[in-house]
Amino acid sequence: MMAAIAPGILAWKVKAGDLVEKGQLLGEIVNIEDVDAPRIPIIARTGGLIYGMTSHKLAVPGDICVKVAGTENLE
Repeated sequence: MMAAIAPGILAWKVKAGDLVEKGQLLGEIVNIEDVDAPRIPIIARTGGLIYGMTSHKLAVPGDICVKVAGTENLE
């Protein structure tokens, strides 16, 4: 599970059911107040299957935004 680290709009590069690799860019968080600010990448912490994604486009810090079922144990 990965939580948003900043507020903004979620711009996904993947969808539920996709297989991803560790380190792959899953999406980005776009700053609502400054669209020219650098986007914050959401990077896969493990390889595996995307089995859950938030259904809304707003990222709230701390909220789980994507779930990857992988073989690595993560903290």
